[in-house]
Amino acid sequence: MATAGLTKEEVEVFARGLHFLATRDPITPREEELVREFLREAGSVLRFEDLDSTSFDPLEAAQILSATYLRRIFVKTGMVLVRSDGDFSPREREALGQIADVFGISNTEYGDIERHARGLSLD
Repeated sequence: MATAGLTKEEVEVFARGLHFLATRDPITPREEELVREFLREAGSVLRFEDLDSTSFDPLEAAQILSATYLRRIFVKTGMVLVRSDGDFSPREREALGQIADVFGISNTEYGDIERHARGLSLD
């Protein structure tokens, strides 16, 4: 999971957002490990355990991830993360859809991201 070029603030909103998505249904060990790996590779001072006491606000994330490509990368990464357990639950789908709406990602673009994410892995 490459994190080169992200600011500290962008890394933190990615981490909070990924944790938020992973906890829309019971978090799996695989989802937890992927979020931990993101934090390690990003060199973040945040620990996975710290994320339980944080919140994720899509509006704040949209402000921090102001570049369209960062928003798309977040949605794609989130999709791959929640699918890592072999299931894309209705709660995960709803949360990602709401985030995509706030990020200004159209339904067509969301569908394209989802189709592309199906073939990706965070390994």
